Amino acid sequence: MATRARITAYKICWKLGCFDSDILAAMDQVIADGVHIISLSVGATGYAPSYYHDSITIGAFGTVNIVPWIITVGASTIDREFPADVVLGDGRVFNGVSLYSGDPLGDSG
Repeated sequence: MATRARITAYKICWKLGCFDSDILAAMDQVIADGVHIISLSVGATGYAPSYYHDSITIGAFGTVNIVPWIITVGASTIDREFPADVVLGDGRVFNGVSLYSGDPLGDSG
């Protein structure tokens, strides 16, 4: 993340679920707060609604992005990286990097 970046969280889900009104209110507040990158992950009911019924799509009308999103990436300004390999269950290893330099996390979550 950028060295001068700040992280803000907006609560949109409750015991009874994630309501469209709360999602839209949070997205309006995010825009009003001047947030540059939005990371939004909300579970679905098993199907993708039409764009004109999807609260996240509707809320995105006020942002600079449109749906469907594949991925949106923010560039990093941190000048260091640490080796971080991913080992899949079938033994394949993919080399990568991380910003975390602490003790390994172990085999179980």
